Amino acid sequence: MLVKDIDNPYLADDEDDISTITADCEERHDSASGRSAKRLERRNIAADLEGLSRLSTDAVKLTTQLVEAQHSRLDWVSNCLFRQRGQDKASNPIAALVYNSIHAVNGAVGAGLGLTFSLLKPILGDATPSKRKDTAIAVLNGVVGDYLEAERNPLAISMNWRTAEGFLLDTDEKLKEVLVECDNGRMLLMIHGSCNTPHDWWQGGTNHGITLAETLDYTPLFLHYNTGLHVSDNGKQLAYALDRLNWAYRRIGANKKIPLSMAVVGHSMGGLVSRSACYYAENEPEEYNSSQWLKNVQSLITLGTPHHGARLEQGGKLVDAVLGAHHYTEPLSWLGKIRSKGVTDLGYGNVRDEDWLGHSGPEDFRKPTPLPRTIRCLAIAGVLGEPDSSSNRMLSDNVRGDGLVTEASALGRCHANPALNLELTEEATIFGESHVSLLGSEEVHDAMLAFLLR
Repeated sequence: MLVKDIDNPYLADDEDDISTITADCEERHDSASGRSAKRLERRNIAADLEGLSRLSTDAVKLTTQLVEAQHSRLDWVSNCLFRQRGQDKASNPIAALVYNSIHAVNGAVGAGLGLTFSLLKPILGDATPSKRKDTAIAVLNGVVGDYLEAERNPLAISMNWRTAEGFLLDTDEKLKEVLVECDNGRMLLMIHGSCNTPHDWWQGGTNHGITLAETLDYTPLFLHYNTGLHVSDNGKQLAYALDRLNWAYRRIGANKKIPLSMAVVGHSMGGLVSRSACYYAENEPEEYNSSQWLKNVQSLITLGTPHHGARLEQGGKLVDAVLGAHHYTEPLSWLGKIRSKGVTDLGYGNVRDEDWLGHSGPEDFRKPTPLPRTIRCLAIAGVLGEPDSSSNRMLSDNVRGDGLVTEASALGRCHANPALNLELTEEATIFGESHVSLLGSEEVHDAMLAFLLR
């Protein structure tokens, strides 16, 4: 049975409802036995506006550069009549004046807005983001999160843990408060997918993390991270976060004499990030596993994870290659390359640096990355339609899927290179579910529950 009622600010769509629930949650936590109050994440309004203005001016700049590059390559008459001003620069003096004017005005507007918002930061103050704003920032990070990180844009998300109620655990002190309450040492860690946030685990009023935790007596934690970064970069950050979690538990749990026991559930990209963290902990233990957290992970469950990639991103790579192959269409390929490194990693399911470093183009360059033998692993795939439908009877598991990830990819099998296939403890295919509806499926919940009980 799935739990549908819990105080969660992100279940409310109306701003007033969110404020009311948030205040109620924080008031109860403030009075909890003298401990420091847990708080929902708060964002500076002016900083977010500054980040948005910087992103807007960067978009105008890059768009102008693309249009000028396309213009310069097609305007062969001006290229013959006038002196070249540089690669992908318009030769026609009038056109050059227009492009330079756009850059100058855009730069001045960006500088003015940046100064204005920096002055407004202490005036506008902080606010708890609504579900819509949190989602918008997450999508932005999923699409261009690597760019936001490189430019130190205030909209870039930093990796952190949240509680089931959405409280931010951004300090060791707050993390210890949660671990103190974990009497049996059992933790359930939920890792969301691309362009998502922890509140996206709520689908149709249900949350797999909360229901499993209540049934099996786990303490749930939800990871929030920038899904636009390389999967391997997020994997390393997650390994550090798990190392920190394990060290914190060992410091406060010395008197309990109960070892930490962790189960990890990753949806979509979250499954790849979890695998990446395990890989780096296993192969570079001094750097990523100093507390020996990996031996405390008992189970790993992946939901709709593209272990062998997603066809949509593979198609994107092919389009990039076709457009980039010709001198006159190459600037158009820049549009496709705007998408983040995290998105491109989904093309073939990259989990380590070697899978993408020094490689480009529509080919699978991955190295075999087996699952840790010490961890029990369950992979769950979703398939649209019923099992006895004509389409599912006709299509192979390399074709049918949840709308984004094929069944074979989600189960890590049927790859042309057998060394890339995964050796799973168990696997399950759930029919009638899309990539997103896996998060609200009772069949998925029952499959995970049965696996964790074994």
